[in-house]
Amino acid sequence: MIESPVWTYGPSGSGGVMESLGWLTDVMRSRNGAQQKRQLRERPRRYFEYDMTLSRANRTTVDMFINALGITQCVLPVWHDVQVIDAVAAGATEIPCATAGYELVAGGIAVLIGKGAQVAVEVLAVDDGLLTLAEPLAAAWPAGTKLYPGCLATLSDASQETGLTGRIGVRTVRFAIQGDIDWPAAWDAYYLGAPVLTRCPVIGSGVDSEIKRDIVEVDEEVGPVVRYDYPGRAFRSVGMEFVVKGRAQAASVRSLIYGLRGRAENIWVPTWNRDLQPSGPASGTALRIKAVGYAYYGLNNPALQHIRIARESGAATYHRITAAVGEAGGTELLTISPALAAPLAESDIRSICFVVLSESASDTFEIVHPQTADGITRAAVKFQAIKHELT
Repeated sequence: MIESPVWTYGPSGSGGVMESLGWLTDVMRSRNGAQQKRQLRERPRRYFEYDMTLSRANRTTVDMFINALGITQCVLPVWHDVQVIDAVAAGATEIPCATAGYELVAGGIAVLIGKGAQVAVEVLAVDDGLLTLAEPLAAAWPAGTKLYPGCLATLSDASQETGLTGRIGVRTVRFAIQGDIDWPAAWDAYYLGAPVLTRCPVIGSGVDSEIKRDIVEVDEEVGPVVRYDYPGRAFRSVGMEFVVKGRAQAASVRSLIYGLRGRAENIWVPTWNRDLQPSGPASGTALRIKAVGYAYYGLNNPALQHIRIARESGAATYHRITAAVGEAGGTELLTISPALAAPLAESDIRSICFVVLSESASDTFEIVHPQTADGITRAAVKFQAIKHELT
């Protein structure tokens, strides 16, 4: 039996729920840019934050609930994992429902909310299309009842209200979730021992890029400024926004975030640009491109030595550029490793872009959920290039 009270006031309007996930990585960085990392939290700290538009009795009830709750745990429904179920009889220990892609886990909590009633129940087992409860239901629940995964939570920080009128107000609540879900990482590809980012962000509205160097300035104020570049290379940072529709796609974005584990995981990040343009067919280790000055500016640059070749078929391979020479006629001949498995016509190549070994620039991620995970989910991640023996 779950004795904690159930928080039944969900998000209002189109804002949805903002989920915050925070890992903690101890990063030790040397002057030359090399670094060592330790993951200090096995699981992230998790928060849910959203706005509620409340009026009249509901406004007063929530106000009193917040005052009374304090740091006491309550059961918070996972609002974006809602589903409507068929009628369930009193005494039932099983609830037929969708389970794939929902935060329904054995040993966890499920919440039933109907007209004027709600209950939190312990989940004994989760099977495909079936939820088994630890205890029989005390009452019958009619068709149209809403089923949510639940989690124990406490109110975090202050709860602020913006009063619109004497009867209506918008209140922001932030809950600290107790515990975490065991969400798996799911990498689709690896290159030189590290996973590769294969999910393309929102091109045109969700990608920001910056190239900078770790420069140390020594300025005595009365003479010339001396600058030192100990890493001897530039570091690219790329901010990406992922906008997906549907529960399966939202689950894949969550797998990316859990796979990164804050700053702990290194990952190859494409620029997603058409950085190099093919010029003629490619085969073996030979790749001819339209001249961009790579033989002069790019070959010895560790940030520009690895590429992603995307085919029109949708497949992609990853290669290191080991040599480059300029040619007459406005082309350059690149030598790549490993060799192409099969010759490629110029028309077979969709794009060639650089890939850079990177990490998340932050230990904290935010996912904006719609009213239901079957809608549009948004997440933003900023990647920061790192120095490594492979780059």
